[in-house]
Amino acid sequence: MKDDFNETDAEELTQEELKKIKEKIIHNPDEIKFKFYDKFRKKITERLKKFAGDKRAKGFEYIFALPDFFMMLVRLMFDDRVDKTEKAFISGIVAYLIMPFDIIPDFIPVFGYIDDMMLIAFGLDSLLKHVERQVFIDNWSGEGDVFVLIEKIIHKTSEFLNKNIIEKIKTILENLKK
Repeated sequence: MKDDFNETDAEELTQEELKKIKEKIIHNPDEIKFKFYDKFRKKITERLKKFAGDKRAKGFEYIFALPDFFMMLVRLMFDDRVDKTEKAFISGIVAYLIMPFDIIPDFIPVFGYIDDMMLIAFGLDSLLKHVERQVFIDNWSGEGDVFVLIEKIIHKTSEFLNKNIIEKIKTILENLKK
């Protein structure tokens, strides 16, 4: 029996094995991009559509906005296309979101997350000046246009939030940039 195995086959096998190994490494976002969240979100969205229907399920997109933005921020922190200075800024935003102390306390139903949403929207809007739009698109799990959603959030929250709260949020972001 002739051995047909040659160097080219060994290189291909090695490349395939390397690819499989890379896919298993959790801290390599270029390979897996935190796919667990995408899978989870897809399952929940499918169940909501089945339960509530397509029209009602569209309203749930706003419910997913905060976790979608949070995942995008985390992904941006690990994306090689984002500068270290911007990653530090993003880390500050994530830290604010995790902190138990907010401008508007999170335990207040619905309203407790408005300052978080506005901080994210203002922060991402600021990042757009330094990070390519495609990087945002590549790291977005939500449905629809991320840039339209950012603008909607800024506009809607600015309409009914106290100007003092908006100024506090902007001050927090300015301090994070330093």
